[in-house]
Amino acid sequence: MKKQGQIIKRVYESLNGSLMGLWIIKNIKGWILFVNFYSDFKRFFKWSSASNKIGCIS
Repeated sequence: MKKQGQIIKRVYESLNGSLMGLWIIKNIKGWILFVNFYSDFKRFFKWSSASNKIGCIS
């Protein structure tokens, strides 16, 4: 996990100087948030009583 954080930090620093890099950083944060939300939602729905059967979303 520490190595992954270092890689992300290095990529962020290299993109931060350019206009295109700032646009990418701005938009990728929203996608990361959405992907994390969606995976959490699938896991919650799979194991909660909101679904009729366990594992209905795969």
